[in-house]
Amino acid sequence: MENFDEQFSITKTVEFIQKNKSTRVILQLPPKLLQFSSKIEKHLKKALKNDKISFFILAGASTRHCCVDTVSSARVFGDLIVHYGHSCLSSTAQIPILNIFIPTKISIQNIISAFETEFSTQKTKQMILFYSTEVENSISGLYLQLNKTFPNLKRTLLNLPKNEKEKVKKFEQKQEQEQEQEQEQEQEQEQEKEQEQEKEQEKEKAKEEEKEQEKEKEKEKEKEKEKEKENLKIFGRVLPITDITQLSKNQLIWLGSSTNPTLFSLALTFGAENFLVLDPEKEYLEFEKMERMQPMRRILMKRYALIEKAKKSENIGIVVGTTNPKKDLQIVKYLQLLIKNSKKKSQVISMGVVKSLKLGNFVHDLDLFVVIGCNESLILDQSDYYRPVLVPDELDLALNHDREWDGTINLNFYPNHDMIANLEKKLKQSFDLILIEQQNQKQIENLIISRSETRSFKGLETRLGENKVTKIEEGLSGRASQYQDEIDLN
Repeated sequence: MENFDEQFSITKTVEFIQKNKSTRVILQLPPKLLQFSSKIEKHLKKALKNDKISFFILAGASTRHCCVDTVSSARVFGDLIVHYGHSCLSSTAQIPILNIFIPTKISIQNIISAFETEFSTQKTKQMILFYSTEVENSISGLYLQLNKTFPNLKRTLLNLPKNEKEKVKKFEQKQEQEQEQEQEQEQEQEQEKEQEQEKEQEKEKAKEEEKEQEKEKEKEKEKEKEKEKENLKIFGRVLPITDITQLSKNQLIWLGSSTNPTLFSLALTFGAENFLVLDPEKEYLEFEKMERMQPMRRILMKRYALIEKAKKSENIGIVVGTTNPKKDLQIVKYLQLLIKNSKKKSQVISMGVVKSLKLGNFVHDLDLFVVIGCNESLILDQSDYYRPVLVPDELDLALNHDREWDGTINLNFYPNHDMIANLEKKLKQSFDLILIEQQNQKQIENLIISRSETRSFKGLETRLGENKVTKIEEGLSGRASQYQDEIDLN
């Protein structure tokens, strides 16, 4: 019982539900954990002891299992989502989200020994530690011990949803306000006439306090913005660097399963040759080079072949497979401009989980698909797909003549406003050129018409009804070199 509660963080979930005052809780589990869904619900109900709270289990998500399914949650008016298992941490939902990462057993001492063996002569080397969500519960204690031996080792942080803390703060503020209002009402009922002046003073003080609280909130927001500017965020991680170019100066380390999709996304984006992998689930712990573990070069060559196909495609489908409208619209707008600027046609398709059978309905009209999804939406095995499926960065590499392929694919591709503005400018220039060409064409046509009108000879004319009617006369006979009636000059 205790092990089950710890594994699925029952106590943590109960506290989160109570603090957010939620009544319609969504439990989203991947297929591997669905067998525990009923048991989780029973444990939560037993701990909450509140019949007003309803639970809904998402057995089939409308998005990828690593993404928070806000669409299905909205269908049942859910006001809180508990997401279990591996997460890509790419959600920007407005309702509270609690991520429960199912922990894996790791040996801290064995991991430290593996570090000391691998970097025995490089203890001052610059290193950045990435880790899977499954080791989140143990990473703090592990990092403190590693940092004693390796002072230049920096760690990344999981970029968890901010609304977890924000919703809790709002709930506490509401409770305080309700208590203050109740006290004021009691005082008003008992001493309405005597304490009018005191009430006015209290109101003034309350206004001043509110102003001070607002100022403090603004200061906190400014601090958060400064922190966001200082630290880079990618693949649900907050990096301990301010410039992406600094990554090449560090040894990148991955602590987690070697088959984790986040690791694959990182390797494609930053280069597999830069990563050392330490899988804590293996019996014998040792560092392995990422480029030796997976055929990255073969995969990259296949992706390059798809990029070349995209250059020849005429009709391209933009498949929206996420639930982040703000981010989706920005990428869709950029891709539409990019395709239009390349004199090709595009079609936008909204789709939750991208499957070959769904895309098969559009194979007669489209030559290629580009999928807008989370960081882990790259489709490697395309044997079941009738048309090539790319990610936005690959299409940009194919159609953007200002870029050259450096052997990496950015799965965190997001166009900024300058990129969109440049494409709009190019389209406007090309449109102006078309107008100029049309004007020149009209001028040439006018010149041709005026010349034909001033010519004396305008070709053979039919002149039907204009010639006088005459009798039929006998024509010339003989050969063309000499007719019978012609005089022989010889």
